[in-house]
Amino acid sequence: FASSRYDYILADLPDTVDEEASEVALLSRTTFIVTTPEMLSLELARQRIEELESFGVPRSRVQVLVNRVQRGDIVSPNEIQERLGCELGGVIPNDYPAVYRSIFEGTFVSAGTKLGRAYCALARSIAGYPEAFEPARTHSMFGFLTSPRRSAVRAGTA
Repeated sequence: FASSRYDYILADLPDTVDEEASEVALLSRTTFIVTTPEMLSLELARQRIEELESFGVPRSRVQVLVNRVQRGDIVSPNEIQERLGCELGGVIPNDYPAVYRSIFEGTFVSAGTKLGRAYCALARSIAGYPEAFEPARTHSMFGFLTSPRRSAVRAGTA
């Protein structure tokens, strides 16, 4: 029903793969497993991938989204890809200031932030536009005096 009416459908599946969730995954072009760089989360991601495979979903149609990535993580996104044996579908940085600002202002995360750029790149990739999205940046003669945090607020919202 839905596939005849929409170009893209995103379904948030339950935390365990059951028969209904596996049916959605079997019909999907790509199933994303979301994880963080922490060891427990990586173990749960590995289990989800194995559950999907046990229902017949090929590993080639499973991608990993690594959330809350920051400098100094013990395991890099590339190591996660190798460890889980799945392609990386995206890497989302840990940008709590951008999240806090959007909640405080009651707006979307600004496209000018690291997090906003990662969201846009992921959306473009899902829609079949793999090149990274770079929002227009404004430059001024005194731009070097402006902090990155203040620039992101002025950049607007997406």
